[in-house]
Amino acid sequence: MDRGDLVIKSIALNKELEAILAPYSNDTELVSHIRAPLAVEGRVLGTSSDNNHWPLLPLYVAQSINGEWTHTLPFAAAIQFMLTAADVFDDLEDDDHIPTGFTGLSKSIRMNIGSTMILLAYAAFARMNNLVSNQIFHSALEILTRYFIQSSIGQHQDLCGSLSSCFDETAYISHIQKTSASQIQCACHIGAVLSTNDPGVTCPQ
Repeated sequence: MDRGDLVIKSIALNKELEAILAPYSNDTELVSHIRAPLAVEGRVLGTSSDNNHWPLLPLYVAQSINGEWTHTLPFAAAIQFMLTAADVFDDLEDDDHIPTGFTGLSKSIRMNIGSTMILLAYAAFARMNNLVSNQIFHSALEILTRYFIQSSIGQHQDLCGSLSSCFDETAYISHIQKTSASQIQCACHIGAVLSTNDPGVTCPQ
């Protein structure tokens, strides 16, 4: 992967996230808490671009299909807000703490931050409305929602203790498909849907 290209895409996605946060910049404390988990290693606002491949996945998928990627920036921002919100709620459910930005914050404040990130994800998604047709926009929105509900189902099974303590390989793969793998698949799927109407590409088996 070309590092120069990686940096260009990281900067573009960073600007997209900041544009979404800009209307709320007067509330400096809340926006600061939102930026903090987005800046941990592996997130788009992280200081080391070399380790921030995953947030750029939909951009690379789109580019591989039709050579363009800027039209996917709102979705890439949306999925970063959704993934980070999922991390916030996962840590609340596990009684853990995201290392950056949440030390000393109450559970209720952290819950509010997570809820705000979900709303910011949909604010990001709305920015895509003028970049693609209404049909594609609604298809991408449905895909985003479906994959994250699937991830929530997997998390619910984990929290309820309904998973066997002795995973075999098949059971483990099935569970991962509902959780972290579904989020990666979501990024790839929408990157494709936004870039081609070829069902052979956009309808994964």
